[in-house]
Amino acid sequence: MGRPLWGTRYDHGNDEVRRTLLDFAEEKLLYATSKTDDLEPAQLYAVLSQRLALDTHTPHKPHAICVAIEDGIESLRGIASSEPVLSEAASRIMLTKKFSLPGALSRVLSGYCINQGDRGELIVASFFTWARDQVVKNKPPLPIGRLCPYFSVLELFQQLFTDTSMLDNEPSLHHSKDTPQSFGTVFKNAMMHFNHLIKPQEQKTLARPYLLHFMARGAAALSANCQPGFDAVYPYLYGVKNDSAAYGAGSLDDLFSKMDPFYCRLIYDIDKEDGRFPIPIIRIVFLLSVSDPYFKQHKYISPSQGAATLRDGRPLFTS
Repeated sequence: MGRPLWGTRYDHGNDEVRRTLLDFAEEKLLYATSKTDDLEPAQLYAVLSQRLALDTHTPHKPHAICVAIEDGIESLRGIASSEPVLSEAASRIMLTKKFSLPGALSRVLSGYCINQGDRGELIVASFFTWARDQVVKNKPPLPIGRLCPYFSVLELFQQLFTDTSMLDNEPSLHHSKDTPQSFGTVFKNAMMHFNHLIKPQEQKTLARPYLLHFMARGAAALSANCQPGFDAVYPYLYGVKNDSAAYGAGSLDDLFSKMDPFYCRLIYDIDKEDGRFPIPIIRIVFLLSVSDPYFKQHKYISPSQGAATLRDGRPLFTS
């Protein structure tokens, strides 16, 4: 649940304390005892940094962790700690009618020294966060004892993209022993749980043995700085065993090749079963500077030659 405060309050409180735990978390996050429609810039920063792992010089948030001290101690770099309860509280704030994610991002990015990433990582993370919130807001109320809802991969993708034709796509690559099935068929029972992002400081921790730990914390993960293979990983539970200018086909092939899960060491040969990795992987390249938005499947020759089933696509968004 994050810091001991939340577990202690839950374990030793009565039903009312447990029922209002997220209300209490909202107050801690905003440093306010009552809800307000108009959040101050510092409050907007607190909400977004808790969800999007904002990489900030000279952090302004007491929940942040210092990750670097620059030469001469002239500035600090900090990032929000992984706090599932605070992140769920931030989600509730972001779902209020007067909260505008584009407006909040604009105010925070113009008011604080934040590393926005080199390839639109922050924007794409915002897409996923918004889509996740649109899914969970329609979920029925949770019983006392559960603070964060889970949801399906299909529910997330139906909110993330308006073009749902992707649900009919067969895999871009698959092992010769596997029978190709549509995206909607394969992922109909796959479930997800995330309400915030974290940014590991060492890339080696962003690998399959650790993904279940991330999911248990309700976290998706951004890649470390200067990591060439992928920008973020959103893990899911798969119950069946068996993120510009227009790119040409060649440059997209190069991008997807670098995202090969074996090439970038997200998974290893030891993870294979019967010569292949048994869990399908979804890979997306977001092209952010185009005239008309659409989603298109991309096919190419993989360095790992069908050792994993890959679902590749390139959604294009109007800038």
